[in-house]
Amino acid sequence: MYQMIKACLTTSSSATTAATSKSIFPIINIKMPNKIEESNIEKLKYNAENQSSYTISSPTATIPKLTELKSQLMNYLSRSDEYTNYASKAIDELRQYYHKLEITSKMQDIEKNWIADEFAFSSLIDDLTVAFGDVVFPYNKFTRRRAALRGSSLYLPGLIKAMTTEWSYKKIFSAKLAGGKREHAVCLAIDVSTSMFGTLSSGIMDGIIVLIGALKKLNLDNCGIILFGREVRLIKTNEQSWDTGCISTLINELRFDQDDDTRDADAIEAAIDLLNQCSVRGEKKIFILTDGYTNCASHITMVQRRAEDNGIDLVAIAL
Repeated sequence: MYQMIKACLTTSSSATTAATSKSIFPIINIKMPNKIEESNIEKLKYNAENQSSYTISSPTATIPKLTELKSQLMNYLSRSDEYTNYASKAIDELRQYYHKLEITSKMQDIEKNWIADEFAFSSLIDDLTVAFGDVVFPYNKFTRRRAALRGSSLYLPGLIKAMTTEWSYKKIFSAKLAGGKREHAVCLAIDVSTSMFGTLSSGIMDGIIVLIGALKKLNLDNCGIILFGREVRLIKTNEQSWDTGCISTLINELRFDQDDDTRDADAIEAAIDLLNQCSVRGEKKIFILTDGYTNCASHITMVQRRAEDNGIDLVAIAL
């Protein structure tokens, strides 16, 4: 990666620079979930020998090679080709996957286990729901009109009250202030690389249940799920409901003993494309559940800038 970045920095021709940038950051191909098989459908539990084999960077730590990366950031942000194949291919393939998926009794048992786990974590889900509703995802869409001091139309009950009180009552206009709804979009990017093997995988399973449970209670339907390790796998978009097929597919893909790579930057690219397809006027957030180990250190700094330019917040949850 260092030699590739060095070659990009020393190239003078704009055409060559564009070609080099394209070779460094090719279009990311999003993979589909694997076929659900009875043999690997069970939830696996792992035990880690060393539960603290990691370090936490200082909040003020300098990002490595940041100066060099800034020089090619403009080419990356202004590229004409797509960043991922989400819109052109992946979303259609996921529709076909769920259309062909046949529900089995084993998958129904998985859904029952998920519901049981949600009940076990009900107090945590309630606490997170309150925090999300008050701070992170507040009401931002109102459907019922009420009396207001300002507005584009008159409010007849308020006008009558103002006339009977000799205009001491001032709320004569109509504005949508009641019937609050939440119109936000969320994408969960979940690390399934082998560095998560052990106690971390157990914690991430519980964290997913709590997160999704809170989002469901807030009626946030614009929710996507992406897994990343050696590849990026699309599990759910805002088109799929949270049902037996979706739950079984997620559990089937949550294996932490197979992917020996951590393509977190690619996952964020896919999540950005997913959220850009959601036409909401509220918050757009990507929650990344990971241990912090990455194999895309140079790429991830650029992806963060792209997310910022698209009005998308990145929230990393360390486990």
